[in-house]
Amino acid sequence: MIQKSIKIAIRRLITLKAFSLINIGGMSIAISVVLAILLYTSYHFSFDKYIPNGENKIKVNDAIFVNNSFLNFFAVKMVRGVSVQTNSDTF
Repeated sequence: MIQKSIKIAIRRLITLKAFSLINIGGMSIAISVVLAILLYTSYHFSFDKYIPNGENKIKVNDAIFVNNSFLNFFAVKMVRGVSVQTNSDTF
C-alpha cells in the first residue's frame, strides 16, 4: 500500500514538473523562514540569563543631549507585577 502511494507520488512529480517545482520551492522557502524566525527569537530571548531572578527585574534607560553629546543613564530595579500596575509613579 505504501509502495503504491510512493510510486504514484513519484509519477506525479515527474509528469507535473512545473507544479512540483513550485510546491517544493515554496515549502523550502517556508521552512527556511520559520527556522530563521526561531533562531532570531531564541537569540533575543537568551539575553540576561546570568542575572539571578532576572524575570522580575527591569532596566530603565534614559539619554540626555548636553553639549553636543549624549549622556546615558540606566537603573535596574526590582519589580513586582502588582506594584507596577498600581503604583506606577514609584519609578
